[in-house]
Amino acid sequence: MKNNKLNTDHLAELLYQALETEKGGVQIYTTALRFALNDDLREEWSKYLEQTKAHVQIVSDILTGRQRSMCRARRVRPCSPVQHAVHPPE
Repeated sequence: MKNNKLNTDHLAELLYQALETEKGGVQIYTTALRFALNDDLREEWSKYLEQTKAHVQIVSDILTGRQRSMCRARRVRPCSPVQHAVHPPE
């Protein structure tokens, strides 16, 4: 059981890291688009921005689903994924 707990904790940590990485990507592409002078580059970065926003949504959905499962198992009221991103569950 302990090994399973470690794997679950490790997975959660990786998901939170992925979420933060993707959110950083959104900020980078958003800023880059403000300064892009080349239309081809702007088009390419716009596609990357939309993909990265989709990744944020996917990882957020995974974390939200995981959180709901954990709360049901513990019979506690759900909190927001943002709270877990700041203070991941132990």
